[in-house]
Amino acid sequence: MSPWVAGRLELASPWWLLAAPLALALLWLARRRGRRSISYSSLQLVDGLPVTWRVRLAWLPGALLAAGVALASVALARPRVGDERTVVNSEGIAIELVVDTSGSMWAHDFNGPDGAPTDRLSAVKRAVREFVAGGDGLPGRAGDLLGLTVFAGYADATCPLTLDHTLLLEALDAASIARTRFEDGTSIGQGLAVALGRLRDSEARSRVVVLLTDGVHNDPTTDPLEVAGIARELGIRVYTIGMGSTGLAPFPEEQEDGRIVMRARPVQLDERRLQAIAAATGGTYQRAGNTAALRAIYAEIDRLERVEIEGVTYRRWRELFVVPVAAAALLWALSLLLDATAFRRLG
Repeated sequence: MSPWVAGRLELASPWWLLAAPLALALLWLARRRGRRSISYSSLQLVDGLPVTWRVRLAWLPGALLAAGVALASVALARPRVGDERTVVNSEGIAIELVVDTSGSMWAHDFNGPDGAPTDRLSAVKRAVREFVAGGDGLPGRAGDLLGLTVFAGYADATCPLTLDHTLLLEALDAASIARTRFEDGTSIGQGLAVALGRLRDSEARSRVVVLLTDGVHNDPTTDPLEVAGIARELGIRVYTIGMGSTGLAPFPEEQEDGRIVMRARPVQLDERRLQAIAAATGGTYQRAGNTAALRAIYAEIDRLERVEIEGVTYRRWRELFVVPVAAAALLWALSLLLDATAFRRLG
């Protein structure tokens, strides 16, 4: 039986409500208890005696027990509140976004929304947000399964493939540039391998990796071209984006007096390797030398083919069964207490 949905309230196991009629049977038995009679040879001794409240409410413990049963059936049905159900059956593809977060992404050679210089990762976040959610002429990827992998010295899949793009954008906003030598590095091979691991199990007929980096692969444990060969065997296209260029780029440095000044530092971009990765998998390589070029590249990728898929949206649920469980336990405890005290019966 499918869950019953009414707005934002859902009963995950509604068949447990079939136990609720047991409460009516218990209530009927409780009412009969209040009407019990005792046979005497003569009623003259009790004739005219008032009917006490204990006699009138003799059915109360049983009624409390019945109400507890009704509440227990509601609890077993698991009422819960969550996001509105979205049935997805649209044209789309599975895309794993792979973003470099190495120390070189601190270079301030791109522009923010106000035109002021900003670090590369901030520029990437803005471009990816428009690609995912839409904006500045882009329609967004509402019908696509999207995932996020970030990498520096090692890779981390921060968001699984999902149609819940709010979740993905939250993970993107939380991404930060590596600050320590232990974290820093540029392991393009690991970033690509983690992305393939996510896409490998996807049932989408079209699977794509969009890999962005601003550096040179320096992880001796992996070979990006070997990983690209695996992508080709899996039928996964890899689109590569080279950010920045080889030469000098401004990096912020804090002075002893607290001032921030820009110092030119050397940067490198291994375009040949990125071109080889894309060519091996049927994708393309493009270089983003500035903010406008970066956004134009994502706009071009936005025109990728679309195929029919179905996906699952991650939903956040707030379970409400605790309330009827607590109420049922309270009513049962009260029923037992009354049955053993005020409504205790002899024999």
